[in-house]
Amino acid sequence: MLAAWMVSNTCFILAALELYELTHIVFSRENVPDAGARTSHPSAPAARINLPLASALLFCFNPASIFFSAGYSESVFAWTTFTGLRLVHQALQAQLSSDRSLYTFW
Repeated sequence: MLAAWMVSNTCFILAALELYELTHIVFSRENVPDAGARTSHPSAPAARINLPLASALLFCFNPASIFFSAGYSESVFAWTTFTGLRLVHQALQAQLSSDRSLYTFW
């Protein structure tokens, strides 16, 4: 019982870190159009939201996070899913930067 709790909580922390990294990679400055090119409302705040931190915090402090700290497999699944998504995104970025053809990857 204690081992299941420790594995689940460790994977939950790793999943939150992977989600932070995945969000940082996907929404980095290179992948998002220039903020100055977008038209925004004049009363919109000039400060940019730290999206990776916000997504990781919302992942950690949502009402369903009780299942991540229990001895269930949800945290292991979340960790492997976020890791897999990050690896696929990095592979696609590497493929696109090398020959600019998305179809050769598949």
